Amino acid sequence: RGVDVHIVDIASSNHEELVDELRGIDVIVSTFFPSEFHLQKPLAKAAKEAGVTRFIPSDWATACIRGEMRLHDMVRVLVTGITEMH
Repeated sequence: RGVDVHIVDIASSNHEELVDELRGIDVIVSTFFPSEFHLQKPLAKAAKEAGVTRFIPSDWATACIRGEMRLHDMVRVLVTGITEMH
């Protein structure tokens, strides 16, 4: 109720197309399959330029210390970069 869902093909969109698609959106809840985590950074960059006020990265991983799970380490680096961007 009161929510519009937008599905965007990030892999085939260029930066300008992403920015145009994201204009007027308040919140992005990112849900990526692990092999596509690298696509979150361009999405976050376009979201910032489009004026999106909240970006929730795909970080649905089990918490653990660095070095325990390679995938978790990858996600941490990506999420840290996105956080610093915003």
